[in-house]
Amino acid sequence: MLVCACFPPDAPPPTILEARRHPHAARWLDASSGPPDITVIAELEDGTPIGAGVGRFFETPEPPGPSVPPGTPELALAVAPEHRGRGLGTFLLRAWLEALEARGIRSAFLTVSVRNLSAIRLYEGAGFRKLGQNGNQCLMLFEHA
Repeated sequence: MLVCACFPPDAPPPTILEARRHPHAARWLDASSGPPDITVIAELEDGTPIGAGVGRFFETPEPPGPSVPPGTPELALAVAPEHRGRGLGTFLLRAWLEALEARGIRSAFLTVSVRNLSAIRLYEGAGFRKLGQNGNQCLMLFEHA
């Protein structure tokens, strides 16, 4: 799921080995060394994962910009291609934001491809706001009221 989250949805995701060659993906695929991740997973009845939301506290985050508070988790959200368009992303995002609130964390950020308009709409609908753009990536911030 993390590989899917690191690449635009309009192309088939690379293998894990190929993804590790991309710095942004590699930082997600390497084990976290900070506080525990905030993770929600959607599975089929047989236990097959079909979606996930992972919030990670990076010790050395990619520079998100001055508007992101220090110690803010970064969210990666993905739904397996064959399960998209059914509301699973909305369900995962809501569950993840509830888990965030349960831990007393008031903000989160993410980057999303500017081409992924459906994801941008999903995040905006949940309260994320655009902070800016870096190349083909849009930086978004969520702050709990």
